[in-house]
Amino acid sequence: MIAYYEFTKDLRDFLQSDEDINHVNIGGIDEVDIDKQTIFPYANILIQDAEFINGESIVRFSVEVAVMDLVDVRMDNDDVLPADERWKDQDNTQDILNTMLSVIERLVKHINKGTGSDNAYQLVSHTATPFEMRFKNLLAGWSAEMVIDIPNNIQNC
Repeated sequence: MIAYYEFTKDLRDFLQSDEDINHVNIGGIDEVDIDKQTIFPYANILIQDAEFINGESIVRFSVEVAVMDLVDVRMDNDDVLPADERWKDQDNTQDILNTMLSVIERLVKHINKGTGSDNAYQLVSHTATPFEMRFKNLLAGWSAEMVIDIPNNIQNC
């Protein structure tokens, strides 16, 4: 199915061209050395499943796109700021969430515009959820769950 290759390449190329992303991976996040600080900000594309729509020449893909960056914790601010304002300067989580949500928004607009020779992609639905993950590094970002229809160009015999 050529459309699968074109679609995943288009997602990867678009995210790699985004000024707020340094590295893009297609596949499981466990395949990447996320302890390596030079890959951030980072995007991960995971095709979760494909549904063949009966009676239509459409394949519906469930896709997760996670975009993230390293949290820079500033421990020296705790004594200076009042307790209710510490979150503002304690780390850069809010900045990361703002920037990474903008990456997701640009990707959604790109998919909605359609790509390829015949504007073949159709975004059926999408949601984005913020996250924080602790590995050796503390990461923050957004995970976007998208359902995208792509024409199935395989001909029946």
